[in-house]
This record gives sequence, C-alpha cells and structure tokens, in this order.
Amino acid sequence: MTDSHTPESISIGLDDGYACTKLALPDGRLVAIPSRARVGRANVTWLNEAQHKIAEYETDATLYAAGEVDGEPTYFDGYPFSGLNRAIVQHAMQQAKLGGHSVHAVSGLPVSTFYLKDGSQRATTVEKKRASLKQRVEPIDGRLAASIAFHEVIPEALAAWYDYVITDSGDQVTLAEERLGAPIAVVDIGGRTTDYVVVADQAVVHDASGSLRCGLLDVKKQVGEGIRATYDLEVVGERTVDQAVQTGTVRLYGQDQDVSALVREAKQ
Repeated sequence: MTDSHTPESISIGLDDGYACTKLALPDGRLVAIPSRARVGRANVTWLNEAQHKIAEYETDATLYAAGEVDGEPTYFDGYPFSGLNRAIVQHAMQQAKLGGHSVHAVSGLPVSTFYLKDGSQRATTVEKKRASLKQRVEPIDGRLAASIAFHEVIPEALAAWYDYVITDSGDQVTLAEERLGAPIAVVDIGGRTTDYVVVADQAVVHDASGSLRCGLLDVKKQVGEGIRATYDLEVVGERTVDQAVQTGTVRLYGQDQDVSALVREAKQ
C-alpha cells in the first residue's frame, strides 16, 4: 500500500534524441521539445512570468539553462551520457508536468551504439546510458524534480517494431501473430544518426541492420552555413536556423528573407 502523500510512479517512453526530445505518456499525451540547452545561467529576467520560456537546472554540480536559448551542440559522442542530456530530459519531463513523480523510463541508443558487429550487446555503454539518466537533476527555481527511478534502454529503431506488433485491447496487451512472421524493416531518421533494422522471426538481422552518421542536424548545419555565406553574417543562432528549416524564411535586417532554396538543397 502506498503512502497517500507519495506520488505514484509514472511509466514513459523517452526518445532523448540529438535534435528533439520526445515523451510518450500513459494518458496518451505526446510531448516534444527541441534538444536545446547550454551550460550556465540564462541571465534573463521575464517581465511577464506567463511567458517564462527558459528554465535552469543543476546536475553533477553544473548549472544548465534549457528551453528558448541558443543551445550548445548535442552532436558529440558523449551526449547520451552527459549533464546536457540530463538537463534537457528533465526540462521535457517538467513540460509534461511530471515534477515530483518517480518515473519509470524506456529510452534508446542508436543500433550501432547498442550492438557490436557480432550482434552482442555493448553492455558497458548500455549501462552507462541507463545510469546517467538516473542521476539527480534539480530545478533551481524551487519546482520539484522528476526522478527517474527505473530506466531500461533498447535499440532506438526497435521501438517502432514493438509498436507494430503489440496491440492494446482494454487492459489486455497481446502480440499480433500475423505481424510476427513477416520480415519488417524500420528506418529511423534522427538528429545525428539514421538507424535501420530488419527483424525476422522476432530476431534482429544484424547483417542488414546498423546506423548511418547522417540526420536532421546535418540539414540544419548546412542551412546555417548557407545563411551565413549568403547574408555575410558571422554567427547565425540555432533558433534562427530552426525557423529557416521549418518555414523557409528568416528575419534578417528587419525583413523576412526567403531561404527556401537553401533548405531544399540541404534536404536533398
């Protein structure tokens, strides 16, 4: 029997990617935020607290600002195990109103990071990822932290296969037998990597599975470089590049500039 003052644990699916961090919650909600944070205080005073778009967190004796900031690059090898990652994940959980709750999470690693070439699991790497997100992250504005008490790690692209073969009917969870027999290929285009996995007879076919070092962040990098060169700018902020990729326009020199051709070229 649980104490009436102890919030119940909540199970979530977590995709803590290099470009976006996404949560799937038991009540059907999906929460997605840009994977955007930087070391240090935000140094911003909000004139309207309702418009508060940056939050600050401390983990492992380091302060981070997350939210509407020009973030530090996430496309480095140690990102899945970093304080930057933990701060962004905590920010996503705060956006999902999970503060004060104990969280049971399932997250992922790229296929090539999860498996060795012979198909065996990279046990040390997986455990490092599992342990990192269980480290404490404290909001420094007095809000209650969301604490990850249980954390399982799977190959990222396999999440789609699980979703495909598992069916929900009320309180019953079953496997769709007709879907288990046919080979299934999954392609997961992420921020830094593109994963591809083939599953046949409930087994990963390693000779046909792996990861490519290519993703959405490569598109953003090329767009940013194109804007700098075209408009003779020294620096283009991350949020400006995001706007360019999403809308094909950016606000420069007080006017909207059409950069859709740069975006098309980068995507191609």
